[in-house]
Amino acid sequence: MMRTTKVTGLTALLAALSLGFAQVQCSEAAQGAQITYWNGFSGPDGQFMANLVDRFNAENQSDVQVTMTVQPFTEYYNTLNAAAASNTLPDMLQIHVEQIPTNAIRSVIRPIPEDILATMNVDASDFPEAIWTATEYNGERYSIPLDIHPLVMWYNRAQWEAAGTADPAGKVLSREEYDAALAALQESNGEAMAWSITNGFPITWMFEILLHQFGGTWFNEDATEATWNSEAGVQALQYLKDQQAAYSQPNLEVDAGVTAFKQGNSAAEWNGTWQVSNLTGEGFQDGWGAPIPQIGSQYAVTAGSHTLALGASSEDAAKTAAAACVISFISENSLEWVQGAGHIPARNSVRESEEFRAVEPQASYAVMADSAVFLPSVPGITDATAQLGQAVEAIMAGGNTDVQAALDEAAAKANQALEQNRQRYGGQ
Repeated sequence: MMRTTKVTGLTALLAALSLGFAQVQCSEAAQGAQITYWNGFSGPDGQFMANLVDRFNAENQSDVQVTMTVQPFTEYYNTLNAAAASNTLPDMLQIHVEQIPTNAIRSVIRPIPEDILATMNVDASDFPEAIWTATEYNGERYSIPLDIHPLVMWYNRAQWEAAGTADPAGKVLSREEYDAALAALQESNGEAMAWSITNGFPITWMFEILLHQFGGTWFNEDATEATWNSEAGVQALQYLKDQQAAYSQPNLEVDAGVTAFKQGNSAAEWNGTWQVSNLTGEGFQDGWGAPIPQIGSQYAVTAGSHTLALGASSEDAAKTAAAACVISFISENSLEWVQGAGHIPARNSVRESEEFRAVEPQASYAVMADSAVFLPSVPGITDATAQLGQAVEAIMAGGNTDVQAALDEAAAKANQALEQNRQRYGGQ
């Protein structure tokens, strides 16, 4: 069920004053517009987004009012599809970067008009090139990136110190440094794992990071063929299997690594930025975050991004102008969002600000933003990567010992999905 969220202005105002919010002025065209905004932020991060919306409603001088409605991501995209079919989409919405092409084709989101984009105070120079490009489709801009969320190397500071390993905060460890740290942690920690590696999420994401670090990629240049069954893919998956055998435990289910980390039974856990409140601070006093190490010959981290887009049901000029104003406001004031949600700001100006440098541990792993890699802008691309996920999880669970054969089979199935989607989406 969709949940409409409204918070008191005082909480948002006090938080905003402490963070030094930027002010955004709406155009005259937005005057008095009432708009709707949907997103999937049903966890703790939702409160921080609600604070931003509440502040906008309280302070904008154009009498623009936003009603924010939240639904868990497990149902979110199905709800958007249904709303598109009934022409009842919201005026603005949150969309994951990899979902942009599919939802553009399905007329869930629409391109941001050039004249509207010019009012939004956003520019390519204020974003890493990869995420700015990833939020375009077919040469048109469909959304504005809000954050970048890769995996983070969460680590137990007390255990790393006891093992005599250097604190990795803010530093990209080399393979030699990381392997040495794992060996020292294994010797120091007794029965505790040096690195918890599960068979389920985020194991495929971990593989994708290493695939790119070893010089590979998901697909060929035009994304018509899967290429993860390359030598780089074999190296990446074999590395994970070897580390699992050496430093983890077999058959760890989803979230078992997070649980072990919080219980002090794992010294390192690669998991999402959104774990910040769970694995650091009040969630876990010994926990901290650092960039993912560089295991291969080049540094890269695959990542996701929450972006903000215009709904396709209405092209009302006032509502479009108002939605653009809200998107601009949230983007410029994304410091509070990333402080609560754990993500890295997409905007360079926010990420490089003194205020963000004081936000920890986010500032300690923000270096990954410039090395983030995103899926190609192809409709239905996640149908293909789903085949990879099944293969990687099966390999890590010990169900298949032939890494090359497993990746080959997954690539063949993915190629079928890619061809089916080309037919389904008209060759786009």
